[in-house]
Amino acid sequence: MENIEYRILDVTNKAELEQTAQLAAKAMCVDSAWSYIFGRAVVEPLAWLLTKQLILTAGTTTIGVDATTKKVMATITMKPPHKGDATLWEMIRVGVLLVPIHYGWGPLRRILESSAFFGKLARPDAWTVNLMAVTPTMQGRGVGTRLLAHELSKVSAEEAVCLDTQAERNLRFYGKQGFKIVKKHQFFGDSAQPLFYSWAMVREPANEVHQAL
Repeated sequence: MENIEYRILDVTNKAELEQTAQLAAKAMCVDSAWSYIFGRAVVEPLAWLLTKQLILTAGTTTIGVDATTKKVMATITMKPPHKGDATLWEMIRVGVLLVPIHYGWGPLRRILESSAFFGKLARPDAWTVNLMAVTPTMQGRGVGTRLLAHELSKVSAEEAVCLDTQAERNLRFYGKQGFKIVKKHQFFGDSAQPLFYSWAMVREPANEVHQAL
């Protein structure tokens, strides 16, 4: 078993924050929703944006750190129930709205479009997995499974956990952790054809599952 320590990301630790954002960006940049914003396999702009997102969601991101090298090997963000999205002022404060200066108006428009799309899918009464990534050298070793289990241990028997994934390859992994597909959504943007699909998945409260049995 890998010697991984789990702890809350310290967003005031610049090196740790940048490592986490880079890890997530490299994992997500090929996925359809994220690549819609900046382009497929474009890492640096996405890492810049995820750095802002991690600051906005401070306190909700857990990282897995190699106990020997102290490198960030995995990350997950889980938003608690009834925790709203960042306000316009908060986005201004951390610099999200500087996207046009760095990368043009197109990415900002697409950020707002995709945010509105996923906002409609949100389930306020449930925990939400917003971001999960494992460094490639650690994939297939159970690191992601243990990281997710670590986070799910915080959830009470009365609470549900939901997520949306745009990568069909992830469905099997989450299915093994008790998540079930509830709907497949289409995102069109300004296109006549779907630009990507998103699978909504839910892990129902443990007490409801037991009652059903």
